[in-house]
Amino acid sequence: MKYIAAFIFLCSNVYSADYYLSVNSRVKSIKIYNHYVYYKNKKAVIGDVNSLYAVYYDELGRVIEEAGGKNDKDISWKKKYVYEKEEKKIKKYCKEILSLEESGKEIKKICSDEVKKISEIKFEKMSEDEILGVSICLNDNMLNVCHIFDSNYFPEEKIVKKFDDKGNLKEEIRYDKDQDVSVRKNYEINKLLAVIKSYDKDNILKEVLSREYKVDGIIRKETISEYTFSQNLSSRREIYYNGYGLKEEEKFFDSNGVFYKDYVFEYELDSKGNWIKEIKYSRDIESLEKKPDSAIKRAIEYR
Repeated sequence: MKYIAAFIFLCSNVYSADYYLSVNSRVKSIKIYNHYVYYKNKKAVIGDVNSLYAVYYDELGRVIEEAGGKNDKDISWKKKYVYEKEEKKIKKYCKEILSLEESGKEIKKICSDEVKKISEIKFEKMSEDEILGVSICLNDNMLNVCHIFDSNYFPEEKIVKKFDDKGNLKEEIRYDKDQDVSVRKNYEINKLLAVIKSYDKDNILKEVLSREYKVDGIIRKETISEYTFSQNLSSRREIYYNGYGLKEEEKFFDSNGVFYKDYVFEYELDSKGNWIKEIKYSRDIESLEKKPDSAIKRAIEYR
């Protein structure tokens, strides 16, 4: 069953903005299997699994666990996530932080001066007792600020998101552990077009991402343009989607606008209209001959 999914990219009923995790249903988990693929008798043959990435969700659609490895029997890493939004528990956690002598001054300042603004605390764990990091997010009118700390509660990153009076994201600024700007993004989004411009720490334009949508909200085309330090175009990539929001073709252009690489995609869908197999082919620009480049299978557990 091919190309018949109600797969709407970046719309309200999509589970994730990540293409490989996007589904149009509520799910418990998604496992992504990368396979070896080869050509035999002019057909793509999918071989053994060479890597696995798994994501598990709670009832609210939040990621509660990630895992990766070679396959289901050979998992090399796991991470778990715990979320806290209850005011009493947030205050209790902050009280514990303030009692620690070795924690950083930034997290103590948040817990003492801005505890009422905290909307969520997210814990990243290797195990029940081993914390890898903590994220504390604060909401203040049209501003959302997330502070990310390491296992010793010292700052790693800060992400600031600014919204307009309609709740649309307008700007995102990322700061490094020294509070210097590392990336800044500007968002211009309407019903038919979304343009995201990314700047580096020196405020130099590095990338422009443009997404074009049909009137029904399904993505039609995505263009990623990258720029050099001197602001010259270094490369351009165009991704075309079919009527259900699935990748159909991906074209690569050099700095002179010369088309030099082409990929096309083939899918298999499940009974709910979510793709469970993707084969990516490299296609010769002149002869249009296809050769399999990669293969991905998804195992989706629904709620």
